[in-house]
Amino acid sequence: MESAKMITNGAQWQDGRPVGLPGVRRPQVESVFLYRPEEQWTYSHHASITFFRDRFHAVWSNGRQDEDAPGQRVLTSSSADFAHWSEPRPLIDSVTDETGVERVLTAAGFHQHEGTLVAYFGNYGPNKETTQLQAVTTTDGETWSPVRDMGIPVNP
Repeated sequence: MESAKMITNGAQWQDGRPVGLPGVRRPQVESVFLYRPEEQWTYSHHASITFFRDRFHAVWSNGRQDEDAPGQRVLTSSSADFAHWSEPRPLIDSVTDETGVERVLTAAGFHQHEGTLVAYFGNYGPNKETTQLQAVTTTDGETWSPVRDMGIPVNP
């Protein structure tokens, strides 16, 4: 009796070692720099890329010098071909609370639904207090809505 082939999202193992699947090819990996600061705003992380309205769109967290520090903002850039990107610009620039303390903004990815692109981001204080999930939307990939508070006290 021939054993049935099992398909899983994990590695296939034979004699205690992972083995490749016949016919499966490794995709070509491409990379490109979207932002290369030299002196200011030198820390970037939390990147997300999506394809919307015939363009690639990227968002990422951008801090003055280190991860998740007060004043961190969210940048965006777009490209028609993945090789040539628009000059990065703040999707959401640094913000301060009502007492003048700078907040931390953390890019949290994209979602698309019925012709609208949503960019999510976390907004919280320097000690991770008053955490909020917020979002902006666009239907053309260029003009973004005012910030919307999602009413969820999480930072993805």
